[in-house]
Amino acid sequence: MVTLPSLPLEYEDEKIPYSKFWLPIKEVIGDCTCLYVSGLETLHFLTFANIHHENKYIIDEYDIHYLWSGNDIPRIKKEKEQTLSGISHKKDIFLFGGADFNYHPSHLATEQGFQYLQGTVDEVRCIEKILSNQWNIHKYTGKDATETAFRKLSGQPLESSVIHIATHSFRIIYHPKVRNDILHVGGLSKHKEPLLHTGLIFTGANHTWENLQQLGTDDGILTALEIESMNLSGVELAVLSGCNTGNGDTRYGENIFSLQRAFRQAGVKAQIISFRDVSDKETRELMTDFYRYWQTGMSKQKAFTMAQRNMKNKYTNEPNKWASFILIE
Repeated sequence: MVTLPSLPLEYEDEKIPYSKFWLPIKEVIGDCTCLYVSGLETLHFLTFANIHHENKYIIDEYDIHYLWSGNDIPRIKKEKEQTLSGISHKKDIFLFGGADFNYHPSHLATEQGFQYLQGTVDEVRCIEKILSNQWNIHKYTGKDATETAFRKLSGQPLESSVIHIATHSFRIIYHPKVRNDILHVGGLSKHKEPLLHTGLIFTGANHTWENLQQLGTDDGILTALEIESMNLSGVELAVLSGCNTGNGDTRYGENIFSLQRAFRQAGVKAQIISFRDVSDKETRELMTDFYRYWQTGMSKQKAFTMAQRNMKNKYTNEPNKWASFILIE
């Protein structure tokens, strides 16, 4: 047991205390180079890839595995053995990006809420180009990047498949004085259910979000609570490529109620999520590097580590461009 200093609930990347936080751990683990990290509450928000002293990052020294629970270690080791033995399948990947948040069947223009993300279209196209010869591509962009298209994946045979969603996420806050039954009022919510406080944004969302409509089954706003009720068993990886897709309500003793928890409950084995605002260009670089390595036969964890090391070498003094994402196995 290593006693660490008391730190704020959500870490600021540039304030991670290398000497007070990491050195006590390093002294205990000695020459070990493989880390399994199961972060609860405060540690949940810590991206270990960003821990550094001057220009030396620990991501160059350690093979880091993020876990939802320590009980996952046997499964992860088994998957690693299968990768090394050459057991593989042609994967299906479902790509969502470039959603038209203003689209609505009755009219094509609404008050602008969530801004269109051209970078997500570019990201999806780059991934498609890399994988098209080896994987089965299913792409949903523009007015086709709908909540309905995503919901249709529930209950389908998705063995070894990947879901990649490049879009906005949202986070709203519970406030006891709000009385309206709609999802939010100015970013505040009357709903105590924590999985209603976060979610993903698809085509047509602005019509509901800006006009304060009641939630429906195809309104473009997919809450974590809705995801939790889906059956995504067999999905090997869900990539939530957007800002703050790992954040949620913290309940001590119960971990974090977030998109991560919802996808886990739906049956998804692993996820890539972020804990900060992320930029379009560098996110595209990180994601394309990840898939480029993964499709060569590496494990997904190794491919992600290699992609982050590449980004670290390009943007050594700018960890905000690459260290905000983690892969949770």
